[in-house]
Order: sequence, then structure tokens, then C-alpha cells
Amino acid sequence: MYETTSLIGLMAVMNMLFGIVNYVLSALAIYKIAKVEKVKCPWLAWIPFANSYMVIKVAGGNMIMIILAIVSFITGSVSTTIVDNMAFTIIGAIVSVAWSIYAITLYNRLCDRYNVNIMLFVASFLAPVALYIRVLATFYIPLLLIGFYAHYKLYKNAAKGPSTKVKVQMKTENKVVTLSGTVDSSE
Repeated sequence: MYETTSLIGLMAVMNMLFGIVNYVLSALAIYKIAKVEKVKCPWLAWIPFANSYMVIKVAGGNMIMIILAIVSFITGSVSTTIVDNMAFTIIGAIVSVAWSIYAITLYNRLCDRYNVNIMLFVASFLAPVALYIRVLATFYIPLLLIGFYAHYKLYKNAAKGPSTKVKVQMKTENKVVTLSGTVDSSE
């Protein structure tokens, strides 16, 4: 019995530490992007909920979607601590999934702009899901580490400035060939 309690306590501490590291790396990346893009009040990246606002702002998203982030947080924390209501938990899960999908689309825009592979962020968004699916639980820590790397890479690339997408069309005989690539603006 004590071993189980100790293991659960250790897992809770590990989750808290991973959460703090993820939050710091995410805030660093969003702060750096906000500074590079000269967004007012880049320090908001360090404040809960305001950092979701900053992600939406720097990615050019719809500000009304901040409601999803706030409701997702509230329903997630309330359903696990206070309310023992299945409908509330299901609604919270739906809102959390909706916010996660929207956040991935925002990060996709940032990844395109700063030349980072979006699949790194998709993997990091799967980490919490892995905890609830027994088969995937062994991938929890690797998925978190991939998320750490994704935020670090976004931070480092933001320091270089946004990359420039280049699209070139060539006509050969009766065909149009389109080539696309990325030009690093730091060169």
C-alpha cells in the first residue's frame, strides 16, 4: 500500500516538474517571437491565460478563441477536483480537445514562419493523451521530451527571425513546375 502511494506521489511530482519545464520553454519561445515581431507587452507570455492570448496574437488567430483556453482550463481543473459529474467531465474533455486542435493550428503557423517541424508539437500535444491510454503510457516521457525540444527549437529559430517562403514557377514545354522552399532570413 505504501509503495503505491509513494509511486503516485512520485508521478505527481514528476508531472508537476515536467509541467513547469514545459511552461517555461513555451513562455520563452512565445516571448522571443513576440519580441522579434514587435508585439506590445511580450512579457504576457509568462502569465497564465495571457500566454494563450499571446500565442493567438503572434500566430494571427481569432481572439475569441481565448474563451476555449479559459474554459478548457476551468473545466479540466474543476472536473478533477470539485465536481463529480460525468456530463461536466465530458464537456470539459470536448472543450479541451477543441482548444488543443486550435492550438496545433496556431503552432503550425508559427512553425511555418520559424522553420520548425509541426510534428514535434503534435507529438507534445499527445503526451497527456498517452497517460490515459495504457498502451501509449510508456511513450509519455518521450513525448514530453519531444515537446521540450519543439519549444526550444521554436525559441532558437525565433532568435534568427522568421524564414521567408519562396515559390518559383518554371515553364517547361507545356507544363508548369512549381518549386517551393525556405530561405533563412539570417543569411
